[in-house]
Amino acid sequence: MKTDRYKNTYVMLLLILAGLLFYANSLGNNFVYDDLVIIRDNQRLDDLRNLKSLFTRDYFDVSGERSYRPAATALAFLDVAAGGRKPLVFHATSVAIHILNGIFIFLILLSLTGRRPMSALAALFFLLHPIQTEAVNGASFIEDPLSALFFLAALAAYLKYRAARRPGAFYALSAALYLLAMLAKEGAAMLPFAIILVEWSFRGESRFAAALKTRWKALAGYAAVACFYAVVRFILFANKQAGAAPEYPGGDLIHTIPMAAAAFLKYTSMFFYPQGLSVEHCFFSSVEYSGIYAVAAAVVIAAIIIFSVLIRRKDAAASFGALFFLLNLAPVSNILPFGALMAERYVYLASIGLCVFTVALLMPRSGKGGAEGRRQEKWNVIFVVCFTLIYGMFTVQRNFAWRDDLYIWRSALKVCPASSRAHTNYARRLLELTNDPAEIREAISHLEAAAQQDPDHYEALLALGTAYWRIGRPRLSESAYLEAYRVHPTNDVRYNIALLYNQIGAPRKALGYLKEIVVTQPKWIAARYLLGNTYLKTGEPDKARVEYLYVLSIEPGHVEARGNLGVIALESGDWRAAESCLRGILRKHPDNKYALENLKKAVEMKKQAGKMR
Repeated sequence: MKTDRYKNTYVMLLLILAGLLFYANSLGNNFVYDDLVIIRDNQRLDDLRNLKSLFTRDYFDVSGERSYRPAATALAFLDVAAGGRKPLVFHATSVAIHILNGIFIFLILLSLTGRRPMSALAALFFLLHPIQTEAVNGASFIEDPLSALFFLAALAAYLKYRAARRPGAFYALSAALYLLAMLAKEGAAMLPFAIILVEWSFRGESRFAAALKTRWKALAGYAAVACFYAVVRFILFANKQAGAAPEYPGGDLIHTIPMAAAAFLKYTSMFFYPQGLSVEHCFFSSVEYSGIYAVAAAVVIAAIIIFSVLIRRKDAAASFGALFFLLNLAPVSNILPFGALMAERYVYLASIGLCVFTVALLMPRSGKGGAEGRRQEKWNVIFVVCFTLIYGMFTVQRNFAWRDDLYIWRSALKVCPASSRAHTNYARRLLELTNDPAEIREAISHLEAAAQQDPDHYEALLALGTAYWRIGRPRLSESAYLEAYRVHPTNDVRYNIALLYNQIGAPRKALGYLKEIVVTQPKWIAARYLLGNTYLKTGEPDKARVEYLYVLSIEPGHVEARGNLGVIALESGDWRAAESCLRGILRKHPDNKYALENLKKAVEMKKQAGKMR
């Protein structure tokens, strides 16, 4: 027994070493993609007092997320507290969680099969497979590895509960971890079905039926946790702030099915032949419902299910792995719309199944005993290790592609030149990094191509409006913004329209859009401040004062709002209030030119008031 513990410890140390070695070159990467909004530019992560907002309606303002995933946001707070907003800290956290997932896979498989070499190599294959690089390298994608970690821990706790004499504590732990897994990402809701799959795969028919009879209360408990989560996620914390509901990628379910089928085939092919990995993949809405993709996907799924049923008695691990893959791919197949078609990170949890399936098939139980059986197992191990290391080299290579945001989208354009999103995100990063007119025009060419490829891509239209604005073409900017609003009336579109109208001297046009934002996202500080500025421009200082006071009630250190309150007081003749407000700013920001200039005016007004006396 002690020897087994030592062997298990050696395996876990090997998994840790392999994870660190093959992801070492990811630790120096910068923030990319959603990291820029969720982490780099999110100043609210600096204040741990904002943690209380994870369980209030302020969550979406604090986190920058569009879905309620407080477990992932809480981890971001801890990363900032540990090392500031440094990419290294976030990347190290992602790698650590990825390694922990590999360890849990090993322990769970070992518990279910008793096959140490197969369990160890399945975990190693998962750790080093390049399809995981998106979930590990994108710091803001921590929700996928984190959700998988809680999911696997909940499954491990269930296995302990199943074997324990006094199982109550293990079951409570499993249920709590299940809730945490869903609070990291909603796809973890499939855990009860995974438990049923475990019971079916690793027990005979009679034992499976008996297990369901004895475990039905436990399964009902998981269902209750899932219902509680559904109420929290989709009712109490449904995000109405974005201003538009998620849509099917194909417009409706019927037209989305062949696109989801194509995504399924792409996931499967990328797993076995990991070429063309990219942050963006090309799919076309012209795929017909009865076309080749839908038919091929149906055939492959049916074949997987039939094969899994037939092979279960001979190799339960392979059967379990194949069905686990299908099971955990279901939540990202747009059965319920969530707007996106596919991304490599979406298959993070599901890929565990294919890793188990592949290694189990490559390492069948030997029917031979003695030295010959051990020799055969040894050669199987060597083959799988070599096979895994080859995949690991692709992982090292792919890590380099995530070194910065401009590079990752330039790479995506090479893989998918017809992608509207790739053109859009490359152009947006280019606009962020440059003031060179030639490069801005290059960005515009990409955005125009994106809008032509997908006329309903509101983010392309929104970025195009901003690019036109920067080259001094406000009318073209207005046209692009309004088209974005027509396609997808979100609050970021409304905000940009309002900014533009204030800039070109049409503040009354801006008011309507800002009021729409306030209805769905009342605590968006930037929008409330802009609304105050707009009221100033329309000659309504009393309404402006209300907005600035609201901004300060949420963010007392907002210098601009306090300065504008001083100006309002100055213009209304209340030099005392103006002086108090402006001196308060200068105590913390003595070089604030705006406050200094207006304080001089307040002092002059004070002198004139004294002379009149």
